Amino acid sequence: MKIKRFFENEVQGPEGVTDLVNDISKERVEQIVKELGSISATYGDKLTTLKKFEEELSKYKSKSKESNDQIDDAVVTLQQINKSVEQDILNDLDSIVSKLNDYIDNGRNYIYDK
Repeated sequence: MKIKRFFENEVQGPEGVTDLVNDISKERVEQIVKELGSISATYGDKLTTLKKFEEELSKYKSKSKESNDQIDDAVVTLQQINKSVEQDILNDLDSIVSKLNDYIDNGRNYIYDK
């Protein structure tokens, strides 16, 4: 397997350095997508575990309306973590994978034009 050097795609010409190819290979993007899928699956598994902990600890919340104890605080924090993992991390990973799959299928398309 040949490893490309940093400037292998650049050529020196009379106008200066010209970049011949400014695209990452589809094979490399596929590797990244596969690894992101693995990361997403790991987060999904851990999210399931965190939700189980939240459910279990919720059974032992205090009945007090005026104050919280450590269990109450732990449950609230777990709820925040679960929401963050689900809405932020997993959704963002899915979005990244979707965009990279589009790159593999359709090549470079500019999302934001002037």
